[in-house]
Amino acid sequence: SEKAHLVFEDLSENIKENRKLLQDVMIDIGGFETLATEWWHFDLKGWQKYPVLDVTLK
Repeated sequence: SEKAHLVFEDLSENIKENRKLLQDVMIDIGGFETLATEWWHFDLKGWQKYPVLDVTLK
């Protein structure tokens, strides 16, 4: 829904500040990119150059 978008603004100032902090750390320090439709979704830049693994985790 619209509430999941990065630019959704109908939130408390505290929530918006925390969302911005998470984005700043993940983008500036971690080298990740955002997904505009999900505030919690980050992809590592250049992820496309790595093969997809199909492994069983225990």
